[in-house]
This record gives sequence, C-alpha cells and structure tokens, in this order.
Amino acid sequence: CGEDYLMKLTAAAILDLRNQLREDVWNKAHSHWREAKTYFDMEHKIQVGGANVPKRLLGLARSKVLSMADTMVTDNPVVTRKANQGKTNKRQKDQDELWGQGELRDLSLPYGLQPPFKTAAGNLALYGCTIVALRWNDARWGTSEPDSAELRKRRKNISPFELVVPHPARILLPPFDREPPFAIETGTYSTFQVKRDYPQLAGKMRGKDFQLVELVIFHSEEEFWVLVDGEMGFKRANLLGFVPYAIAFNSRGMESAPVYSGGSSPTASSAGANPADFAVGILDHCLGSIVVLDEVFTGVAHQTRETLYRQTYVAGPDAEAIAEQKKQAEAGSILTMPNTDRPIRDVVVLQ
Repeated sequence: CGEDYLMKLTAAAILDLRNQLREDVWNKAHSHWREAKTYFDMEHKIQVGGANVPKRLLGLARSKVLSMADTMVTDNPVVTRKANQGKTNKRQKDQDELWGQGELRDLSLPYGLQPPFKTAAGNLALYGCTIVALRWNDARWGTSEPDSAELRKRRKNISPFELVVPHPARILLPPFDREPPFAIETGTYSTFQVKRDYPQLAGKMRGKDFQLVELVIFHSEEEFWVLVDGEMGFKRANLLGFVPYAIAFNSRGMESAPVYSGGSSPTASSAGANPADFAVGILDHCLGSIVVLDEVFTGVAHQTRETLYRQTYVAGPDAEAIAEQKKQAEAGSILTMPNTDRPIRDVVVLQ
C-alpha cells in the first residue's frame, strides 16, 4: 500500500493513506491510549454510594507513570566508549565521550513546551510507545546568514537539530520499521504559527492570527508535503534525505497468538503483529485494581466524614440553649445542663 502511494503522490492519496493507517493499523492502540489517559488525568469512572457521595481518587495512575518516567530519565547523561590500545585511541575515546554527552544535553533542551526525553519516557510509561521527531533549526544553524569564519566556528559547537516528542497518536507510520519509509504528522496550529514556520503558506492563511487550522505533514526520503485543512499547501524535496521520525516500544507487550479459521493457514486478519500488542503501558493490566482502590477509599472517606461530622438534633424545653453550648464548645468538652432542676431524661438528643 505504502509503496504504491509513494509512486503517485497526491494530496488525496496522502489523506487516504493517513486514514488507512489511523483506522486499520493504529485504531486499537489509540483506543487503549485514550482510556489510559482518563486514568492519568483522574477522570475515570467509579461506583459510589449515591449522588451526594463525592469521589475521592488517589491519583495512583499519575504517580506510577511519573515515577517510572523519573526513573528512566537522568539529568546527567553519561556516554561511554571502549577504546583500543594506544594513547591516540584513548584520546579519541575521551573526545567521543565528551561529544556524545554534549550532544545529549543539547538535544535534551526543551525547545518545545517540555523536555523531550522526559516526555518520551512518560509516553513509554503511559502508552507503551513513543515517537520522536528530529527537526532542523535554521535559526540555530544560521542558514540565512552569510558565510564567515565566525559562523563556521560557531557551527563546530552546535547541532542544527532539535528533538521534539509529539503525542504518538499524531504521527502515523508503519509501526515495525526501524527506519520508516514515510510518516504522516497531523497537528492543529494557529495561523500565526503557520505563517511563522512556513512563510510560503502565509497567503493561504485567512482570518485572525490565532484561528486554528489543521496541517498534515508528509515525509518520505525524497519528498516533503504540507496540506492545509485537507488542501494542497506546498511540496518540495526532502532536504534531509531521510524520514526524521523514530518509534520505540517499551518491551512490555507481546504479539497475540493467531486465530485459525479451520484451514491450515491463518486468515489475513488474525495473524501478524498489531501495534496494540506492543504498545502496552504500565497501567494497562491494573486499571481494575485502580478502580477498586478508589472505590474503597471513597467509601472509607465518606463513612469517616459521616461519623466524625454528624449533625446533632436537640429537642426539649432547653434545646436552644444546649445547641448554642454545643456549637461553641471545643471537641471533647463536657457540657452542663442549662436547667439543673430538671432530670436529664427529660432532654431528648437525636443524632
């Protein structure tokens, strides 16, 4: 399917390919991700004992995911390389290690909204999958600047690339290719962003600066396309020469066993790996336990509040005076009766 479309690319073909990947390949995984995200956001449903019983959620899903992400990501990356015999090789090894550590620190800078490695670790924990995009930064590389000795010197100490980790559901690509032949990214951007990042689309932007439009960005090794709200925006050669996306799973999943239809060979729809088999987050098999614990905690919290803060009802000739004493008394206080001539049994207290 992919190779056929790459041979006869059109805007309609790109949108059709995107829909096939979304509906036939990634749909099951995306459905699991939406459910897991409700638990992470503490928006999942639990059963409570009545409409007036407030939900008390422990936040277990969020704490588990963020703890795992913190465990996977370090603030001080270390690169090691084994050297061969000889002082020259040792010196080269040290230089390579320093270069590698500097490159990792440079790539880990949050050019986007969040640190990319931390975001990728969170995706691996919650969704069981992450997709990383490599962007070329013209401003950092000084693409528009005239050639000079100063520019060449500066380029020796910087990387023209930045690492971006979008939500994995926004990137559609063949799931099991380490070097994908193509990738399709979908995103919603303001017209201000589009005009800034793609000046050639400025003439197609209408309305206010922060009106939203949908961009569909297609990468193959040879071509780069941008569609705006389903219509052709522009296309050019892919100057990078490769598809700048990489996918990774967290190794918690396993391929499902094929289902046979009675013959000696499996049907096409029941054999072979599905990305949902491998995109397994750390919450996927304990969602029921999270619900049970939240329900128990909600019940205990509600019962505790009902017991500790019960309303007291007082009836009798001195009810008003007793109620006033109780309201002003501290916890554990001993209250005196307003009318000591009357027996205590004549005062009725209902709780």
